[in-house]
Amino acid sequence: MKKLLYLLTGLVLTAGVFTGCEKPEKESEKAKSTIKGVVTDKETGSPLSGVIITLQPTGKQVQTAEDGTYIFENLKVGSYTLQAQKDGYDDYENAEIKLGVEQTLVLDIEMGESICALEGKVTDKKTGEPLSGVTIEIQLIGKQVQTAENGIYRLDSLKAGTYTLKAQKAGYVDYIKEKIKLIASQTLPLDIEMEEEYKAESDYTVTMYGLNLEMVYVEGGEFEMGATAEQGNDAYDDEKPVRTIKLDGYHIGKYEVTQAQWKAVMGTEPSYYKGDNLPVEKVSWEEAQEFCRKLSRATGKKYGLPTEAQWEYAARGGNKSQHYKYAGGNDIDEVAWYRDGHSGSKTHPVGSKKANELGLYDMSGNVWEWCSDWYGNYDENDTENPQRSANDSRRVNRGGGWDFPAVSCRVSNRDGNTPDERYGDLGFRVACSSK
Repeated sequence: MKKLLYLLTGLVLTAGVFTGCEKPEKESEKAKSTIKGVVTDKETGSPLSGVIITLQPTGKQVQTAEDGTYIFENLKVGSYTLQAQKDGYDDYENAEIKLGVEQTLVLDIEMGESICALEGKVTDKKTGEPLSGVTIEIQLIGKQVQTAENGIYRLDSLKAGTYTLKAQKAGYVDYIKEKIKLIASQTLPLDIEMEEEYKAESDYTVTMYGLNLEMVYVEGGEFEMGATAEQGNDAYDDEKPVRTIKLDGYHIGKYEVTQAQWKAVMGTEPSYYKGDNLPVEKVSWEEAQEFCRKLSRATGKKYGLPTEAQWEYAARGGNKSQHYKYAGGNDIDEVAWYRDGHSGSKTHPVGSKKANELGLYDMSGNVWEWCSDWYGNYDENDTENPQRSANDSRRVNRGGGWDFPAVSCRVSNRDGNTPDERYGDLGFRVACSSK
């Protein structure tokens, strides 16, 4: 009987193992411990809210309150790692936390701000030479330094975050770099190339009949005229051969002549599309020349229509040329009013699109522009201040217009009309010798 009882007892105990019966939890292992504390700025002692506190290996997370406090409750006895993270501060970690039975551990945390830096070299974009005396500024916070003789700069003690940097030097175009992201304890290299500012020292404004006429100086130089590489397969035969042209310096109108200017000088209103700041159109070559003669008498300067070479050199950006297909860029929608670019089948106020490298507007699109030359094939031997003499019935016009496609608005494209023709897409701008 006892033997049977022992056998039955053994089966019950064995069954307990197979049925998953667990050993009872000790009182000392129950989740009754706590970690709590306050997170503060290491330098100022101010409480830090919104700090993410993670407790490993539990994976539990809390955020600090407005007063910087945090708490983890119902923790078991054992070893833990506590991590704290906040933007702009170095990460904090304590991997030596040991909790005892029903212990409340006070763990205050000091977090230091992330110290980042920006450094690099500033050079002239064209020559590659280092630029000293450049003011480098981190906007909003106002922190700034100047480059050394070798062009080197360094901005220290920056917090982690996103910044805008501005570089300034007299005679150079301001350099601005946005969305510079610095992460904790990073030193970010940032070299800067600065472009020399184009300053036409002889730019001037003429006031005549109560209106201003702005003239831009075009420094003399050499350029390739005609069907150059950037024109691709769009170039026509009359744009060939490509010639190296040499020009003296001159002035040219910043804008196409407006209707207000025309009326002030000529006393008439010939344009189909009306508006004081719209380009004058429906004027013949002969009438445009008469405008120039009257302007010359009123100002004492000698004005005229630009030669075809002067027009193309200015449209290409003169000695600041970036070799664009259109006057001011390769994206025609940025620089021109043209047929397929939502011109609305009309002219538009001068200067309402992007300027070219010289600050000239509408040399692509809006209205075609009369030039002084007769139209005809290029003379490959006429390369110094060229101007075609009469062997054709037409005078040159350039630049394309609001009712023509992009191909007509290229800087090398040519067309011509008889001197007495007038159209609603044909106007002009003036030029003046610098001599």
